[in-house]
Amino acid sequence: MRGSPPIQLFLLALAFALLAFPLAHLTGDAEASAPVSAAMPAKSELPALIRLRFAHPPRSVSLTQEGRELLTGADLATSPVELEARLRLGSDGEELRLEAAWPEGTPDTAITVEIEPEGHEAREQTRWSVGPELNELLLFQW
Repeated sequence: MRGSPPIQLFLLALAFALLAFPLAHLTGDAEASAPVSAAMPAKSELPALIRLRFAHPPRSVSLTQEGRELLTGADLATSPVELEARLRLGSDGEELRLEAAWPEGTPDTAITVEIEPEGHEAREQTRWSVGPELNELLLFQW
């Protein structure tokens, strides 16, 4: 014996309605209800070892984070250059501006920036110059 189709349809609709409320809560817009302070993660400032490697010695190199120079006092006479700096780290990655200049007549050359914040793995990026100057934005994520 088979049941009544309208009753079976009603029970099926009731089962979907009961499941809809927890699913809507789980998949709802959680960011809209989160406080603003939780949406904007705080940045921590850590000591970091910065290494620069290059084939041709540059005339000048600048590595900045949010307008703050990280390579103060770097001796560019020999490669690699190692120095300590304080780096601000956030959970969504960090943008660093790399600017370098070489003497006229220097062929296209590469410069590698390696950063190792305390307690994190080292990350490196290499950029090639076209002509005697380089101006690049580097994105590092830990």
